[in-house]
Amino acid sequence: MSTTTSNGIKQASETETSEYCSMAASPRYSTSAALMTLNDSTGETEHSALHVGDSDTTAPAPPTALQRIVRRYRLLEFGSAAVLLALALLFANIKVHERPIPAIKVRVSSTVTTYALDPSIDETKLAEQVPMWLLMALGIGLPIATNIVVNYVLPLVCQVRVIAHDTRDLLLSLFQSVALATFFTQFTKNITGRFRPSFYDMCKWQYDVVWDGVSNLCTDAAGEKEGRKSFPSGHASFAWASMLIFALYMLGRSRLNCENRSSTTLRGGKKSLMLFLCCTPIILASWISVSRCIDNWHHYSDILAGSVIGAVSALFAFNYNYGSIFSWDCAGLPLEEIHERRMIKAKKVWSERFNEPSSWHTDRDSRPPLLNHMSGEFIVDLSSRSRDSVGV
Repeated sequence: MSTTTSNGIKQASETETSEYCSMAASPRYSTSAALMTLNDSTGETEHSALHVGDSDTTAPAPPTALQRIVRRYRLLEFGSAAVLLALALLFANIKVHERPIPAIKVRVSSTVTTYALDPSIDETKLAEQVPMWLLMALGIGLPIATNIVVNYVLPLVCQVRVIAHDTRDLLLSLFQSVALATFFTQFTKNITGRFRPSFYDMCKWQYDVVWDGVSNLCTDAAGEKEGRKSFPSGHASFAWASMLIFALYMLGRSRLNCENRSSTTLRGGKKSLMLFLCCTPIILASWISVSRCIDNWHHYSDILAGSVIGAVSALFAFNYNYGSIFSWDCAGLPLEEIHERRMIKAKKVWSERFNEPSSWHTDRDSRPPLLNHMSGEFIVDLSSRSRDSVGV
């Protein structure tokens, strides 16, 4: 009976320990935890050591100052996005695929044939409603300005949620999304060489010369090259790559799923209003995209393709850096912050479970210090809260 009891206690203790170790990350250094077992002969409790990791492993050298800076500001990831953007700009300057200029064959008589211009690319080039400078100001300026207001202005006048790494990760998400969308857009533009709706007007076509259906009557080489870059729309891809990141960021900061919306009618209406306000960047991206068709710069299929490229790039970039906006405990939090909070909680559970402080910790001292106007009381640790207790 004593042997059976001892084996049962030991097996239960080992099972409990293995379940915890499966949840917590493996420690970097040699760590031991005390396990209590029952001595069969004396009936007394004995302590045995549970070794986690290799006891012969020596602790690695602490990171240097340069490594800390690179890790804290994620410079390698910013650099990778910069390389991708440089490749996109390189593609923009290479030779465009020159497909034959389309012609419509018109038989005047049994012996006479003439050629007419394709009406689908014979539109008049209109002034751009959204020029490049305005596109950059809206796509880059609005998200950055909003982040500055949320993190550095609002804490001066009201209580807001201060999140570590928020500004850095928003900039990285925006940069990665724009770089990825620009790369695929410029690459596709040059290998397709599709004509714009106002191609003849852009290339300064010689309308007074009788066309034989083969000769190139363009007089502006730069305009001709630009007129062969219709598919996909660069404005649409950039607008969706930046504005969708902006919308997802605001949805995450709003934490719409963090409280029971059906508790009161007023609260449900407030959440719905915030949802529509957070989606305004998507409306702005749609208007920018459609304006390219109105200005005779793109076909509707160009707009659709560019919008898909930009939206997919934004989704990849946002999910690479942030938690899901539909998660009640991770909405609006960068993934690095989520990981750090879970590691802190796992370390706390480890200490409480084995009644001794854990010797392993994260060496990623990347949490930026709070500014003078940022109170630590306003930092919300969602990992230790229940769903019903999380506030707006």
